Amino acid sequence: MQKKLKKHGWIKYLLFLLIFILLIIFLRWCSDSPDTYTDDIELEFKGRVTKKYFRKTINLNLDVFGKKINIAGLSDELENNVSVGDSLIKYKNSNCCLLVKDTIELKLKYIFIPESVLERSEYLRKIYEHDCD
Repeated sequence: MQKKLKKHGWIKYLLFLLIFILLIIFLRWCSDSPDTYTDDIELEFKGRVTKKYFRKTINLNLDVFGKKINIAGLSDELENNVSVGDSLIKYKNSNCCLLVKDTIELKLKYIFIPESVLERSEYLRKIYEHDCD
């Protein structure tokens, strides 16, 4: 009888482990949803950078016509070039933005989109592969 209890204990443990692994896979799949990135691509704004800080990734606070917004998940080129006081213009339905630094204007990629997301969305792939020049 004790052997039966031990056998069922292992089965419960393996079942719990399987459910836990499936939950992690599901949550990862949801976090890489193309819809999340599509919302960012469809945005359009013009604002001034009021704060640049690091919280898991580079974040920017912007003043957009008196309204404060926060953006994150930026492309490497935008992260490396943006500073407090710069103006940022995000084009609608594009992954391109215009960064205005004093007298210099740079056309840069707006956000980074992981390959796992691009594989699931032809729309995002076309937009992401488009040059901003």
